[in-house]
Order: sequence, then C-alpha cells, then structure tokens
Amino acid sequence: MLYRKNMPPGCATCAHAVRLTEDDMLCRKYGVVRETYQCRRFTYDPLKRVPTRQKPVPSYRPNE
Repeated sequence: MLYRKNMPPGCATCAHAVRLTEDDMLCRKYGVVRETYQCRRFTYDPLKRVPTRQKPVPSYRPNE
C-alpha cells in the first residue's frame, strides 16, 4: 500500500523532514527531532517509505 490514506504519522516518512543520523531527523518546522516524532504538520512522502523485504523464492528441484 504505497498511497494509504491512514498512514501513521512520523518524521521518517514526512515531506518536511530530512535524515541526519540513524535516529534523528531535521524537520523544517520543528528542528532536530526523533524519527518517531509526530506533529500536526505531517505530510506523507511515498518516496521516503522503506518497503519490507519479500521472502526469497524457494529454489527449484526437478525431482519434486
């Protein structure tokens, strides 16, 4: 679901935030905050979303 309407707010996927370190974000509105920080200015940016990894495809065995 790339464009969900009910995306949980957080600076990790906000259009106003830029990653500084592994845990910190630089918000244009509030300055340095944690990546889990939630504010009312949240705007979802689908390009910042990190997709979950898919399970690997099992290898093919001709005798099965």
